[in-house]
Amino acid sequence: MFDTENEAEDIARMLRAEIVNRGMTCDRISDYQIYKSATGVRFVKVKCREQPLIRVQVTSEGEIALSGGDGTVPDMFVGDGIIKSFYGERAEEYLRAQSRAAEKANRLPEQQAPVVIAVEEPENSRSLLGRFWLPLLMLVNVLVVAMALLAWRTSRRHSIALSGWRGLTSHEKTI
Repeated sequence: MFDTENEAEDIARMLRAEIVNRGMTCDRISDYQIYKSATGVRFVKVKCREQPLIRVQVTSEGEIALSGGDGTVPDMFVGDGIIKSFYGERAEEYLRAQSRAAEKANRLPEQQAPVVIAVEEPENSRSLLGRFWLPLLMLVNVLVVAMALLAWRTSRRHSIALSGWRGLTSHEKTI
């Protein structure tokens, strides 16, 4: 996979394809670095646009293992190996992506997948309580507020009636 005859862009495309095939997301690779080579194994750090680094381990048999993508892979350092960077997309890749987006936007509504909206009736809507729970709740709230106002008014009357006796001594109250 990492022969010297392969161009950096071809290697980047293969890496991206493997990352996507294994269920991880990668819009476009911006950098990659072969940072460690052991007997039969090569380790590559891959930077997908606007994502944390992904570590790709490739064996001589072609087995690939991925890790990272969650911030656990350390940054690329020039001392670890050559970093291949891609600053833009090739014109044909950009135009192909634009063409696919335009085709998708221009599809007629009958060509697109239908949207199914399922509305289920609540289980308790058939019961009497299920139909009238909101009015019943409002009635209970009105009763609670009325009782609170009545209690406040009664306590207020009682305190007004006793206010005339405040400040008097026991001797004055008995007279």
